[in-house]
Amino acid sequence: MIFKIRMGHTKLTFSVSKIEDVIGVNSMIGDKDHILMWDFDYTNKYKVARALSWAQDIFYLPRIYILKTAEKKGFHAYCFARKSFQEACHILAATKHIDMNYFRVGAFRGYWTLRVSKKSGRSFELCDVLPGYGSEDVELRELKRFTMYDTTPDGTNTRMIKIGK
Repeated sequence: MIFKIRMGHTKLTFSVSKIEDVIGVNSMIGDKDHILMWDFDYTNKYKVARALSWAQDIFYLPRIYILKTAEKKGFHAYCFARKSFQEACHILAATKHIDMNYFRVGAFRGYWTLRVSKKSGRSFELCDVLPGYGSEDVELRELKRFTMYDTTPDGTNTRMIKIGK
């Protein structure tokens, strides 16, 4: 539930909702490099695979792993290629169908985070591996930055209550 109270030219907003804690991995490796991580919501596997294949062709990227994150239309993708923040921004921004809220928050913070723990009892499913070009230059053990955060469980409906104009 979201409460919005307007008083003249000031608005106060707060929410009350169910939440659950999840763990996410951050894109940063070392002090300045990143791996490529994508979040896709409300799309299908075919569109995700086409968008990522295009990115591989344009940016000469190695293997990309696509995971199904939701029952319908939710996917994460990982490419273990070492990139600067600017290169990662460029590649992610050029990828069709990426969740723009995910992209914007990561670009603002200087790194991206993808959930790696279960949400609402569901796990991930590896659904495709795109072969790509060249070799991966980041090993899984180099991912050392994890974040615990809260999210709303699946099926949570948001209601809004406005007070004032």
